[in-house]
Amino acid sequence: MPANAELAHAYLTQARAHVATSKASIEADPIGSFQLAYDGARKALASLLLVQGIRPTGAGGHIAVYDAVDAQFGRVMGTTIRPFPGMRRLRNSSEYPSVEKPVATADDARRAQADAAAMIEAAAKVIDRLPVY
Repeated sequence: MPANAELAHAYLTQARAHVATSKASIEADPIGSFQLAYDGARKALASLLLVQGIRPTGAGGHIAVYDAVDAQFGRVMGTTIRPFPGMRRLRNSSEYPSVEKPVATADDARRAQADAAAMIEAAAKVIDRLPVY
């Protein structure tokens, strides 16, 4: 996949919109609010790959995006991106609920909004300085 700075920036714009919509919908739909915040975080991480020409989908799904970003940026963004795997698990249990697994609450959505916002801002700081892979 060729590097695509325009698409990477579009992902960051979408990520910000997802977090804003998440905040607006938290009381009416905490699960949907959480899922939007999660998608904002995922798109922020994926933007870092797109700008380098790395395809952020395929085998491994969303965790592959995290693994690729963690491998490259974990030393400098570790605490910022660390919440993503837990967010992903809660997103999956909310999307496919069962008695044994919790679904997202409004408190989870609020945490996810803050975590996603931090990931978006971290990505925005470095996206224009990344080389093509």
